[in-house]
Amino acid sequence: MENPSSKLLKMLDKKTLKDKWINIADIIVEYCLYGAIFFIPKSKAAIEIFVCLAIFFFLIKKILKPDFKFLKSISCLFLLLFIVFSALSIFNSHIYIKKGLRALIGKWMEYAIIFLLVKDTLKNKIRFRNAIFILLIFGVVVGIDGFIQGLSGVELLWDNPMGVTNNGLAAITGPFRHHNDFGAYLLVIIALMIGIWLSDNLKFINKILLAFCIGLLLLSMLLAYSRGSWLGFIFALILMLALSRRFKLIIPLLSIFILLLFFLPGVKGRSILTFQFNSPNLLIWNDADRFRVWGVAFRMIRENPFLGKGLGTFMDYFSKYKPNIVVQYAHNCFLQIWAEAGIFSLVSFLAFAASVLFEGINKFKQNNDFVLLGLVASMFAFLVHSFFDTNLYSLQLSILFWLCMGLVSAKAR
Repeated sequence: MENPSSKLLKMLDKKTLKDKWINIADIIVEYCLYGAIFFIPKSKAAIEIFVCLAIFFFLIKKILKPDFKFLKSISCLFLLLFIVFSALSIFNSHIYIKKGLRALIGKWMEYAIIFLLVKDTLKNKIRFRNAIFILLIFGVVVGIDGFIQGLSGVELLWDNPMGVTNNGLAAITGPFRHHNDFGAYLLVIIALMIGIWLSDNLKFINKILLAFCIGLLLLSMLLAYSRGSWLGFIFALILMLALSRRFKLIIPLLSIFILLLFFLPGVKGRSILTFQFNSPNLLIWNDADRFRVWGVAFRMIRENPFLGKGLGTFMDYFSKYKPNIVVQYAHNCFLQIWAEAGIFSLVSFLAFAASVLFEGINKFKQNNDFVLLGLVASMFAFLVHSFFDTNLYSLQLSILFWLCMGLVSAKAR
């Protein structure tokens, strides 16, 4: 007969081994998230590898230790509703049902899991700080690289070509394929940096260094000629002004930025072009075409307002509504969600985003955490930009959004 004490020792050994595997899985998830943050501007393949590894080891960790307390929040409920209504929209996909399933599983569900595992894994102060540090350091490197590209026409790190706006301006792209994507990425980095810059706890020398980096990245964002990012930045400053009451710092910055929009050569023309809607050639993309594409989205919405045309089908149906324009994304993420997945999916997504941001705002009011303020403002600005562009349909920018929303939620707990 086995000794009770030896039984106890075996049980303890098994528990110790299990805890070791849980810790290993947890550490792998942590560093995979760091890797994904690092590679956002650089490599889609690397992002996918790190994200898949993070999800795999996150699932292992939860199988070994089923702890799901982090799911108990209103934001997670809205996120679940968004996934459910998006799944229901697939019943309208008809011949595109496989595409709908790929969009559901390989895109929106993957993004939702990224949010959840960031919320659960990076809630630790040290891990959160590490993630912010990696995001900022590489963001500054990318911003400087873009600035050099603007001066020389050569992108040093990845030899990426300059972009061209619809009125012929050479636009900075940095490592991104499109100048609007570069603007959206910088928008998040700059807003986060300004939030930190507003803190009273920052040493004077660090404030000076941070101010220099902010100025350099702002110039890069201006020379990316991404008007959505400019508007998003203005809204980010207004939100930070309302929450922090740092009038002496934010109002001059906001005023200078608005003046640059209307007086800086090139930028001035790009700003004025926003109000020009005439388009003599329907085969060439220009500002008026964005409104034509929105018209296509509204026609799809009128036909299927509740469950949409089917997840992932917008571009497949596009030419049936507007055959004389090159097939486009909706250039308005919210209209595209509505057109593809219906009003219930859109409302659920907006409720999710709003609940996460309100969690962050309420936490900031309690503890004056300016890193959190910067994150909240950056995500608000990102959503403003998404009203005019395809941010949530870009792999790199989507990963950036869901990672940062997870960081807001982790910090607000």
